[in-house]
Amino acid sequence: MEDLQRRQGHKTAYKRRIQGLAIASFQGFDPFPPTVFAKFQAIKRLGLLSTAQFLLKRFTSGLESVETHRRLSAEKTRERIALGSGRDDFLDGLVKSGLSFDYMHGLAALVIVAGSETTATSLTGSMFLLATHPHVQTKLADELRAHFKDESEIPLDSTNNLPYPLAVINESMRYYPVVPTSQPRVVPTEGARVAGHALPPGTVVGLYHWAVYRDAKLFDDPDVFDPERFAQPGVGKYKHDQLDSFNPFLLGPRNCLGQRLALAEMRYVLTRLIWRYEFTVAKESRNWVEEQYSYLLWEKPDLMMRMTPRD
Repeated sequence: MEDLQRRQGHKTAYKRRIQGLAIASFQGFDPFPPTVFAKFQAIKRLGLLSTAQFLLKRFTSGLESVETHRRLSAEKTRERIALGSGRDDFLDGLVKSGLSFDYMHGLAALVIVAGSETTATSLTGSMFLLATHPHVQTKLADELRAHFKDESEIPLDSTNNLPYPLAVINESMRYYPVVPTSQPRVVPTEGARVAGHALPPGTVVGLYHWAVYRDAKLFDDPDVFDPERFAQPGVGKYKHDQLDSFNPFLLGPRNCLGQRLALAEMRYVLTRLIWRYEFTVAKESRNWVEEQYSYLLWEKPDLMMRMTPRD
């Protein structure tokens, strides 16, 4: 009971945004048909009324998040349209195309979350894993200080040639994938054959990142966090790892357009933080990953850490 109350108390901005997006995806769909309410007496007799009320309350609070997110994205869309075309940015082509405000508003609503939540989740997961694996954190700090005399020498692209920071980020995304679920695709009209199975047209298929990255057939000791599997591929303990199955940004024409920027941002922020501070996890966050649920992305509780300046 205490654990349930603690989970209910996690009212993070992340949760509110994702609730809002989930509800917005079903606009026009009635989630509460009469048959649902007809079952409430049965729910009460089963002793589940408090659970049902809790779920309804969460859904209702999410409706407020829909409006907050819509207002923010609408405001940003109007501001960008007012600037006109001729600016070298992502939305310039859309402004020139004369697309409707509603279309651009919908795109902005998606980009605001996709362009921030994923990077923030990756960084948070990386920091937690480094804090709970001090030997990895020490090795990363030592490599950075061996290459840079001062933190100010670490610009956005300066760590491109350092293998270990990227290995840490890749292993973090394998161990704690930003999107642990699948990104569904629809089989085309001519059908398809996947892994020896004939799939008829219209079949929805997807590959769950969490399941793939924790598959012992693809990764040795998949439940162990160890950046060495990416730092020295094909060598040593992890020489049989199937690293080509690691695709956090997806593949094909619908892969992540911002993956290079995302990786650059993560390397930049992570290396500067580790250069400056040593991180340890507070007692209340030791089971931070194990306490999470995933509905599309992660529902993250607060991560409590201690930061100690390095000498």
